[in-house]
Amino acid sequence: MLNNELQQIIESIVSREPRYSREAYKFVNAAVNYAAAAKNPAGHIHARELLAGVSEFALKEYSIFYEDILKSWGINTAADIGNIVFALVDHRVLGADTHDSIEDFNTDYDLFALAHSPASRRQTPQIKVPTID
Repeated sequence: MLNNELQQIIESIVSREPRYSREAYKFVNAAVNYAAAAKNPAGHIHARELLAGVSEFALKEYSIFYEDILKSWGINTAADIGNIVFALVDHRVLGADTHDSIEDFNTDYDLFALAHSPASRRQTPQIKVPTID
């Protein structure tokens, strides 16, 4: 899907459902692509695998700050990821099979556990922090 077309679809979704920011939809779309490539390059991934991939992608992109970033976009729970995924499925940005359901995301999965793990505290962010010389 072309970036401009994706942008228009996201604008349409946000205008009707402003609960999540535009950035949330862009992030989840990118995270699904990341998770699919990492977890099952040949095809379908299930909700639990997707949620793990979302957390990994968020940690990779935003380091330990990902919890604050995702929450600022309206993403607080696994159910929020499901709502965004299925909004994108409804607009044919993402695909789902007949066994997939938004209820699969109504789970106690902790999206932010990686941000609180000791290993993530040692990880260096991939962003450059400006310095004053």
